[in-house]
Amino acid sequence: MERRYLHVSSAHRTSGTIEKPYFFLDRVINTNFDKKLSNRARVLIAIVNASIPFSFYSLPQSKSKIYYSSLGNSVPDGSFSLQAGNYDVFQLIKALIEGLGSVGYNDAIINYNRITNKLSFSSATGFKLYFDFDDTPYLNFGLNKETYTISSIITSPNVVNVQPINDVFIRLISQMIINQQETGNSTGFSNILAKIPIDVNANEVISYEPRMIIECVSLADVINGIQFELKDQNGDILDLNGLDWEATLLFQYDLSNIEG
Repeated sequence: MERRYLHVSSAHRTSGTIEKPYFFLDRVINTNFDKKLSNRARVLIAIVNASIPFSFYSLPQSKSKIYYSSLGNSVPDGSFSLQAGNYDVFQLIKALIEGLGSVGYNDAIINYNRITNKLSFSSATGFKLYFDFDDTPYLNFGLNKETYTISSIITSPNVVNVQPINDVFIRLISQMIINQQETGNSTGFSNILAKIPIDVNANEVISYEPRMIIECVSLADVINGIQFELKDQNGDILDLNGLDWEATLLFQYDLSNIEG
């Protein structure tokens, strides 16, 4: 049984981005010398530890768009973006009211109920907000992915979620993973190497050293490089805002059963 450990840092990536780095392996893993499918060895790949800065925002740029229209329209008249960053509930309300005011809706009223942790929206003039799109912060405001008509008072159907990112997922790209499945994944297989709960405050470091590692089993002829992506529990790529992350990988494979 062969075991190899590899320490990687996004700062030393061969190519790609911080959140989606590719690393070329100086020592290639070759498990199929005669190229027969039956002779492929199964390569176990796992992360034994990782350090990831909690530098991503609760409201990232990719989820900052607010689409709006007058009451008579059924499609948006336009949009504006909230500034990416970390918000508490009152900063979130202030940012949305100021944004609506900048496009002419100056009478928007948004109140926060501390008991229910929900928002109420109203406006004498009236307008529509379109949270149907993927780049809107509907989760932050406790809303569903739909269009809302703001005139008489409406209450958010869900609680306000000023930190909608609960977990960091490290996913393995471009390997034939055969031992994992994942609900909601149309391929029928999963590429999760690590699911890391966020248990620290913003601007601290998320440390991961699991008691039980997630083992990805790959069917591979040759592994000469490896690529990861950092996503949240909703499948969105995280933005670490320029800070790097590190991990230690385990490769384990058995060549004793390979014919020839």
